[in-house]
Amino acid sequence: MSEAEEYLNTIRRLDARLRVKEHERKRLEDDICSLSAIDYSNSHVAGGKPLDISDKIARLDDIIRRANEEWDSFIDRRDEAASLIEQIDDPDQRDVLMGYYVWCFGWADVMADIGVGKTKLFELKRDALAQFEVIYAKNVAFFKIANANGQRRTLTEWRGLTTGDIM
Repeated sequence: MSEAEEYLNTIRRLDARLRVKEHERKRLEDDICSLSAIDYSNSHVAGGKPLDISDKIARLDDIIRRANEEWDSFIDRRDEAASLIEQIDDPDQRDVLMGYYVWCFGWADVMADIGVGKTKLFELKRDALAQFEVIYAKNVAFFKIANANGQRRTLTEWRGLTTGDIM
């Protein structure tokens, strides 16, 4: 697998990882809603740290904050990938990569959206990845020059700039 295809696969995997975070957040919210009052009539057992509702709320706030930061990062990376894919000339090839890697559709959904069979789909994917590798390599080189000069930005921020703008 090429570096360019691995880049696209990381975009696809990020979506799944964030869905897990959302599930964790939902589960913790459900736990908080089902907490009952502390029963002080029972014997007190020393040791350990009891978790009360404020501890769970603090944990939920932390999970939500981290999830929001990860979602923001994911959206930025997805936008970057989309802007690279948009540079592919053929619209069907663009749709294949956008559908599968950026929007995380299954291959059957991509085939149905484009209106092609399996053989044609994978021909389009192969050709699209070949074009994407060239686009990706060009942009990676651009980022390396920019980062070497201390200019750290996302691809979206770099759009429209030329090599002369960063040197």
